[in-house]
Amino acid sequence: MPAEYSVSGKVALITGALGAIGTAIAQKLLTNGAKVVFADIRDVNEGTELVAKYNNNACYVHCDVRSSEDIANALRHAVATFGRLDILVNNAAVFTVESLYRTETFAAIQMGIDVNLRGPIEFSRQFVQYIWEDKANRSGVIINMASMSGCMPTRGIEVYAATKSALLNFTHASKSLAPAVRVSALAPYYVDTPAVNQSKGLAKSGIIKHQLVVSTEQVAEATVRTIQDKKSAGKAYVLIGNWAVRANLFIYEFSFIAIMVVAFFSLFVAKVKGIGPPPEFVQSQDALTRDEKKTK
Repeated sequence: MPAEYSVSGKVALITGALGAIGTAIAQKLLTNGAKVVFADIRDVNEGTELVAKYNNNACYVHCDVRSSEDIANALRHAVATFGRLDILVNNAAVFTVESLYRTETFAAIQMGIDVNLRGPIEFSRQFVQYIWEDKANRSGVIINMASMSGCMPTRGIEVYAATKSALLNFTHASKSLAPAVRVSALAPYYVDTPAVNQSKGLAKSGIIKHQLVVSTEQVAEATVRTIQDKKSAGKAYVLIGNWAVRANLFIYEFSFIAIMVVAFFSLFVAKVKGIGPPPEFVQSQDALTRDEKKTK
């Protein structure tokens, strides 16, 4: 079955592109005929050296996703270099295994929230505005790199899991942007990267089930498949195990059903028991007078 959305001739910007996952995604997109903007906070020389082997099909831009100005500059650089931008992959993330209640610092917590959540949100916001204002009337695709930890909170990576859970929620909430901008997410299990392999905290805790670890190539393949899938708006796909099934997580659909069941049951009980709406709250004049005095 042919792909619904071809990446050939498209331009993709990948954050955290010099990392293991980012590089794998970039190479897969390049293989499929796309042009790629490598956006990363690492040394400019490292980025320039990496993209040189891709001739004129790739470029590098230094970008700190915590900076709105850097994000705007990265988008401008992409359009100035290739004349357009079609795909955004929010891949940049920081991951630490520290005891939140013993050794984790406020600065580290802030870093995790800024890079893993605020960055993707701001990048998406500016990218969507670019697509809306595009005179060529092109559509866009956003892929948010989440994590299974966002669905299964784990002690030891509370902040990381919280940011990834929020990113999944953000993805689902952005479903209505389609067809102008299609937003999807991937939620892989632990990926075979240096950061994960060198984490003594994870190894000691026994969190990682090595038979279920996903390779960077599998993540890259799933990323391209999700970009190609026009029906993926608002969906999150789990990646786990050697075969890395790209299965949709119906977490929000199930949550919606559960909420509706509880809501209808509550209405039914209220009707049976004759429970009416709560009385209207009316603040006394004395209280209003006291409040006015406090504000003066």
